[in-house]
Amino acid sequence: MFHGLRSGSVIVILTVVLSGIGFSEELSSTVRIQDLQKAAQQSISNNDLPAAKSKYQTIVDSYPQTTQAVDAKARIICLDIQSGQDVQTSQNAFIQNYAKRDGFSSAVLMIGSQLRKSGKAGQALELYQKSLPEISDPEQGVVLKRSEIDTQLEMDDLTSAKANMKVMVSSFSSTPAFVKQAHEVAWGFVQKQEYATALEVYQGLLKQFPNHERAVWFQRSLVQTCLEQGDLAGIQNAVETLKTSFQAHSDYANQMVITADRLRGKKQYVIAGGIYDTLLKQDPNDTQAVVWKRMQIQNDLDLGQKESARVEVKTLFSAYQNNPEFVKQAHELAWHFTQKKDFDTAIQIYSELQNQFPSHERAVWFQRSKVETYLEQGDVSKAIIAVEQLERNYQSHPDYANQMEKMAGILIDKNQPAVAQEVSDTLLKTFPEHERAIWFLHYKARSEIWMKDPNLAEPTIDRMRKNYAAHPDYADAMSWTAYNYRTSGDYPRGIALYQEVIDLDPPAKVQVRCLAGIAQAYARMGNDVKMQETMDTLISNFKVSQSEGVAFYVFGIGEDYYYMAQDAARARDSSVAQTNYKKALAVWKQFEEAVPNHNSPQYVFGRGAVCKELQDYQGVISQFSRLTTKWPTYEKSGSACLLLAQCYEYMAKKGLLTEEQKQVQPSQFYQMVIQKYPLSEVAEIAKSKLNR
Repeated sequence: MFHGLRSGSVIVILTVVLSGIGFSEELSSTVRIQDLQKAAQQSISNNDLPAAKSKYQTIVDSYPQTTQAVDAKARIICLDIQSGQDVQTSQNAFIQNYAKRDGFSSAVLMIGSQLRKSGKAGQALELYQKSLPEISDPEQGVVLKRSEIDTQLEMDDLTSAKANMKVMVSSFSSTPAFVKQAHEVAWGFVQKQEYATALEVYQGLLKQFPNHERAVWFQRSLVQTCLEQGDLAGIQNAVETLKTSFQAHSDYANQMVITADRLRGKKQYVIAGGIYDTLLKQDPNDTQAVVWKRMQIQNDLDLGQKESARVEVKTLFSAYQNNPEFVKQAHELAWHFTQKKDFDTAIQIYSELQNQFPSHERAVWFQRSKVETYLEQGDVSKAIIAVEQLERNYQSHPDYANQMEKMAGILIDKNQPAVAQEVSDTLLKTFPEHERAIWFLHYKARSEIWMKDPNLAEPTIDRMRKNYAAHPDYADAMSWTAYNYRTSGDYPRGIALYQEVIDLDPPAKVQVRCLAGIAQAYARMGNDVKMQETMDTLISNFKVSQSEGVAFYVFGIGEDYYYMAQDAARARDSSVAQTNYKKALAVWKQFEEAVPNHNSPQYVFGRGAVCKELQDYQGVISQFSRLTTKWPTYEKSGSACLLLAQCYEYMAKKGLLTEEQKQVQPSQFYQMVIQKYPLSEVAEIAKSKLNR
């Protein structure tokens, strides 16, 4: 075969052939590993953790020298953690066997994250501390150090976290990754209301890295920290520095806008308005100037300056019509006028946009927004006329079907199901082969359910079964149809349809929704035994793989009991009210005991609120103290802190406190409200209580 070739040529050919074989094997291995990884992920999404673990173990056994084997071994440990197994031994073995391998630090971060999610922060901390000396690359070391500090903050070990922050600065400040990690970990101190430490970090970063690409971010973070702290003078000084000292920074305008958004979130509209004014004066021709103008007008509305806002709308139209962003910004601004109940101005903006931009891609949106605005105004006749105009004038628009579908949902929500039914029928006649046709049918069924004729929706649902059983969205659409049966009060049909969906073995997230819906229906029907059986199945089967969904939906089951209790209280049936409050508590307690590592502060707030209704003052103190300690920045933690103070005040009036406690505790907790939530409404209430 090689006749006539010299021996050197033969060697070259053999080398090429053999190297080609090696490359082919390597490519085949890569493809095989990717297939195993995808299969494992699919098993996890199907709630089959043992199968996923088996796939990862195949990677470890078959390709032990690859980076993917390190990752797979870490994922096996994570699955064991999710399954509730003790992984201390395998965790230590992992460090011993893989410490010098590529991908080790990423794997450690993955395992640590899963430990923390599972309520084992102490074990995660031990993992980080044992792994850190094994890592020689400072880029990876600083990330691990940051995770160590985050975990200490999570454990409320603020003393160690602050000490470790100093170690991070002294050991890693010359590492390129340090700036990002230090900047982000500082926000963890803000969330724990350790403002002095956070300010020290931001100020240190500004001093050491004044020309860093994140420098303007540090200054914005200073503003946010002062804002959380309630330091008005600090806010104003930090904003002024941001305005004047960072104009040359490439991300200046973006960070100014983010800062204004944060200020608006804390109702500091005057300072936020000053930022928009500054941006518009500094660069009125910037492509984003129309965005700043829109936000300036919204800010005026939030300040109650409606006349000024209306005048500035004219400026917006005259000065920015040629800006590519103009139409979008004007459209969104109009909705803000609707929310402020200035319906005439909103309709005027939509009409002007229609007149000036009849062929715009948003043209059909303007008409749909008109329908919404008339419905918000309560003018149903004008809304129906606007619907007819949309159907008549915009059928050729490429987004017509999408906007009609949205409008059907809006009409149902605004108690106009008959009009929504007509919209759905129009969609089905116009677009019988549309990819969203199953959802058009869903909206038709939904509107018919809310028309309160028990049998009206059945033919539509049968049509969904007959024509769309193979559609990938079938189970999802049917589960939401069942939801509408349940929320409309037709519990038996809701339960039957939910069960029909479950029998299809749909994706886990759909099963969670259906099981929760069945439990809620049984709760409303007063069948607590069936409710409990269903909820037990939901929690036991899905608390690991679908933990966030389970947390969301189980809370909703408890809410149903809570709302039934409130209805009974309003009807002056205290016995039924008390019974249902206790049932809500039992539901939420069961979830917390089953998932002790949850990150769902609404459970703690809900339990505290129910304890208040039951006049269980020790329960109120226990739950709200836990909430304000573990989740101080949760949106309802300020209210919880105020309720704590009021609870102590009430106990004082009832003679449940000693004389010494009466003198100290109520005022002490009102002071805590002012200190922790200084710019909130609850702080104003606390101040008025103290002044009295």
